[in-house]
Amino acid sequence: MARVNSAIIGLPGSRKEEATTVDETSFRGGFEPQPNDVFIGVMGVTGAGKSTFIKFLADSKDIKIGHGLQSCTQEVTPYLYRYNDETNVYLIDTPGFDDTNRSDVDVLMEITNWLCESFEKDVKLSGMLYFHRIIDPRMQGSAKKNLLMFQALCGSGQFTNVILVTTMWENVAEREGMRRETELKETEEFWGCMVKNGSIVERHHNTLESAKRIVERVLRNKRVELDIQTELVTEERELQDTAAGKTLEGELAKERELSKQREAQRKAEYEKALQKQKVTLAAALKKQKEEARLEVERRNEDLKRLKMSLRAADLRARNEREKLERQEREREELRRLNEETMRALQMATSSSQPRRRSHPGPNRIQECRSVTLVGDAYFFCGPDKTESKLPPKVQSRLSGLGFDQVELPSSKPGFFSRTFRSILNLPIGDGVRAFALGSSNSFYVHHHKDGSCKEMAFLPDYPGLTALLAKHKRDDGGTSFGCPRYLSLGVNGHYFIRSKARSAWDLPRDLLEQPWWQAGKIKAVWLGMDDAWVVELKDGATRQDLKGQYSSNENLLGRKLQTGFGSNRAGHRIKAMALDLTNPGSYIAIWGDGSIVCNASGGFDQFVFEEFATKNFGTQF
Repeated sequence: MARVNSAIIGLPGSRKEEATTVDETSFRGGFEPQPNDVFIGVMGVTGAGKSTFIKFLADSKDIKIGHGLQSCTQEVTPYLYRYNDETNVYLIDTPGFDDTNRSDVDVLMEITNWLCESFEKDVKLSGMLYFHRIIDPRMQGSAKKNLLMFQALCGSGQFTNVILVTTMWENVAEREGMRRETELKETEEFWGCMVKNGSIVERHHNTLESAKRIVERVLRNKRVELDIQTELVTEERELQDTAAGKTLEGELAKERELSKQREAQRKAEYEKALQKQKVTLAAALKKQKEEARLEVERRNEDLKRLKMSLRAADLRARNEREKLERQEREREELRRLNEETMRALQMATSSSQPRRRSHPGPNRIQECRSVTLVGDAYFFCGPDKTESKLPPKVQSRLSGLGFDQVELPSSKPGFFSRTFRSILNLPIGDGVRAFALGSSNSFYVHHHKDGSCKEMAFLPDYPGLTALLAKHKRDDGGTSFGCPRYLSLGVNGHYFIRSKARSAWDLPRDLLEQPWWQAGKIKAVWLGMDDAWVVELKDGATRQDLKGQYSSNENLLGRKLQTGFGSNRAGHRIKAMALDLTNPGSYIAIWGDGSIVCNASGGFDQFVFEEFATKNFGTQF
């Protein structure tokens, strides 16, 4: 079952593309959980006014509103509404079961996946809003199906937490609207059963005051566990065995029979037209007959896919996969500790013998911290050695913050090893966990010292990142955001930063619009000139659009990004990468198995990098 994009839209930032996540599923965006958080589901047919309602309340202005039959909501999306200083309300927008671009099975899987993942994180809904257009003279087939699916997802025991919302009163005569509203409430197969079991009917008059009034009704409710959550998570049923699954299966079966009838009718009309030699009509009917046949095939495929949606199996497989990954991490840590113990023992027993550097293996590659390139400036940070050449303005600002750059003789005559030292004469390279150079002499340093985290930054071109760091700044100079594991500064103010539990970004629009982009699946993003980008997903796969740049050296970088390195999963993962922000032929990429591709192209000093890689990883060039 596909994971959903749960990034909260409308969080503070300098650009409308910016988004923030807290953890793997990101149900609250960049905000810490609060006891008074309220989650409200929003459902209904396409065009019922769900997105319009949310737009009145949510912080985000990037909410698409449809003006025709095309559905705008393509996936489950939470929007933040700040009710007051103590309460954040999250409105969970959902696609309808009459979606113009997705099958009903896809929509059901999308909704149930969000509900189950949120339930596993102890995120429960306080209420559900179901929207219906009062301008509709009758309850049509798609509206009935949406209502049936809504009832099955909730369960009759949760109807007291449901508000049935009618919209578009401004487009209907008051008397006619009241007649239709009464029919909805009194007809058992419409809203009658739900009203008898505690559901409330409210009118939304397309105003901010009306929207607030409806949400305030939900704030009084206790959080509930929907039937679909109980069935899939607690009882570990398969999707096809849930009430919602059975309801959808029945509706699909009905639609398949109707499609078969239309197919038979079109076939008969086609054959009749041929007998009468009406060539033009026959051609049109042949096309309709083929469309009817394809519709039957689609219904059959939907039914087949519904029966293959095994939620319980998904959960068991994921738990087993996480267990195996945890065991592998533990074995890896044990091997590392054994190697360190052996090295310490060898040094203690043979101190009179000269030390020889052997190839340290993949474990040392895991400790590569960061590399960054801008023109002829660079910073290479590894576990054993740090090399740098920084712009004079960056050096000056770092000196003003208590850090100086000194030149120490290297092992090769005529070369110097540039290492930062603090005012306490301790190598900063020993404590640097992240270093990034950006445009306009921007830089960011995350440094560990005496058991605490320190940050230093000058980011004139990155107001969104500046605001994020300021928000999470602690009095001791550290940060509550967490230690960055990946950090990249690009052009046009774009950036990506990820700690163990959170991610934040301001990224090019074409990247955020990729069909595979989902916040919970992204591990790292590296940015380059002309908004070029490389993305590594958490499953190890890479995606890239280098914008025609970094193709020197027979496009070695592009080819390696396509194929990866190594024979095992860890070897395929990128450990560090830098795309020069000013030179389209300058780049560095380091993989988990020690494989490296790099090209200076008149930018950084490639000999310095090769020496850095040799001393840190034992790489041979």
